[in-house]
Amino acid sequence: MKAALDYAMRSVFGAWILARRDGAVAAPAYFDLTMGGFWRSFLAPLGLLPLHFLTVAVQHVDEESLEPALLSGGLAYLAFIALWPLLMIPVARTFGLGAHYVTYIIAYNWATIVIMAFVLPASALIAMLPGQAGGLIALALLVGSLAYVWVVTRRMLQAPPGLAFAVIVLDLLLTLALDGAMDRLVS
Repeated sequence: MKAALDYAMRSVFGAWILARRDGAVAAPAYFDLTMGGFWRSFLAPLGLLPLHFLTVAVQHVDEESLEPALLSGGLAYLAFIALWPLLMIPVARTFGLGAHYVTYIIAYNWATIVIMAFVLPASALIAMLPGQAGGLIALALLVGSLAYVWVVTRRMLQAPPGLAFAVIVLDLLLTLALDGAMDRLVS
């Protein structure tokens, strides 16, 4: 158990330091860049599922029933975990970045923990604040999360700036499409 916790802490630390100026150099040493490490990295976003449910619950606290929001939010989250790596295969290959695909997905998966460390408390704060104040925090959280994913993409996929921007737009579009599809499915 201690070895698994040490492994996870090391990987999360690697994801955290990606945002530093020397992150591209330092971070890879903290990740298990093997195929086993690739598959184990999916435990990070899957392990966050209960916190994702908590975030969805906080965001829908005023609704009469949380069940539809929890079901659609959970389904969209799980679908994204499965589809994003598959969608990135042709993107990485098309732009000659296939050699960095595994490293990118490993870092991306562990980065979800860093993002959740901000999303959960911010969601609680947003729920307590009146409309515009909460909206500004939500916007700042979205911009910060996308900027961090851009850094992960630049450094670990080794994508040029424009392509990294296109990847985060694709990430956002897939998220929105899945959220909408699951909302329609559940309602």
